Amino acid sequence: MPESVHAAPETPIARAPINESVWRDVETAPTIIPLSSETAPLPENAAAPSAAPNERRAQNRLRILLATPSDVQTERALLTELVQEMNAHTRARFGLELELITPTAADIANAQSAVALTDIFIGVCWLHFGSLTAEHDGATNANYFAGTENDFTLALEQTDERGGGWLRTVIYRSIRPPLDLLHLNVGEYTRVQQFFERANALAGVYSETSELRADARARLEAWIYNYVSDLANALTEYGATFAGAGQLAEALADLEQAGALYRELDLPAQELNLQLQVAALYRQNHQAAQAADALDAAQKLALTLQDNNAAALALHQRGLLAADAQDWNAALEAFQRARASLQPDAATYRDILADEISAYEQLGDTARQTADNATAQTNYHNALALTQEIDDMPHAVVLWQKLAELATAR
Repeated sequence: MPESVHAAPETPIARAPINESVWRDVETAPTIIPLSSETAPLPENAAAPSAAPNERRAQNRLRILLATPSDVQTERALLTELVQEMNAHTRARFGLELELITPTAADIANAQSAVALTDIFIGVCWLHFGSLTAEHDGATNANYFAGTENDFTLALEQTDERGGGWLRTVIYRSIRPPLDLLHLNVGEYTRVQQFFERANALAGVYSETSELRADARARLEAWIYNYVSDLANALTEYGATFAGAGQLAEALADLEQAGALYRELDLPAQELNLQLQVAALYRQNHQAAQAADALDAAQKLALTLQDNNAAALALHQRGLLAADAQDWNAALEAFQRARASLQPDAATYRDILADEISAYEQLGDTARQTADNATAQTNYHNALALTQEIDDMPHAVVLWQKLAELATAR
């Protein structure tokens, strides 16, 4: 079968964007817990998980349907090998399975169309469509999905109908010349030509199978990347829903999983936000060590991204952890570092300053309990000076009263 074409009237294949970070070496990748049926929501639910968390559906696989009439079985073998190769990567990287499906007649009857059973439809045509939806390969003694013209048309129509849902479609056309013009079915070939005139943006052409493989791989990489991003976003939403319902363990499980996916997708800004949420939940759950680990990760990401606001949030939470342990010196240092990262008009500046005032006051109270009145007085004065910056008169009155009591005690 020739691998080249003398003339290619159609536009060459448009390459799909590739995210190079998706396919890092498996041996160097951190372990990711595979998404279980209880924790992997369908991407179409990601934007607004209105159902209760324990009612959500789950899918940790992408179903791929190859539609290949009898004259493109070489292409079918090539695409099958490609999907199997990529499946090993996606399972190791994301806990996501790429499943090649071959629907039976009963499956199709129950679903009304084969396209309804898949998430990714990859069709290939050369000289004709399949005479039947499913055909038999005598060489392998196995059935395969050939795809009639109606099946290919449904793929186009349902892609449009599902819009933001998860059906991704590409239909390739081989433009290599036929081997024998005497046996070319002109009627069939005309129908193929007319179909591709309708396919427009969902179609690609190739003359060599190496072009087909390269483009299919690029599209699959981009679709997998987007799908896993949707999964991570959905897990984030569900984590927030669980947290709002007071189910902290479930919230942490979802957010930790989302963070791992963002890390693999090389989305540090999203991972940073997740680490801050996780740290706050661990603190709420009285798990200080885990909260500190999350804050370490958040601070490193904030440094990488040069995000001063996020760095201040991480330092603020670290100060609150120290305050929980009544380590007021460590708390004060963290609050001061957090405030130094911000401009005075930043949204969190006032809250951090208020906590810094409280830390000074607590240090004063501790010194006063040990009769170290000089140290107590210094800390109260430091706190009092900061109250003026945020015009906190009620707190200032309390501090003046404590200073007066110290003066009386002398």
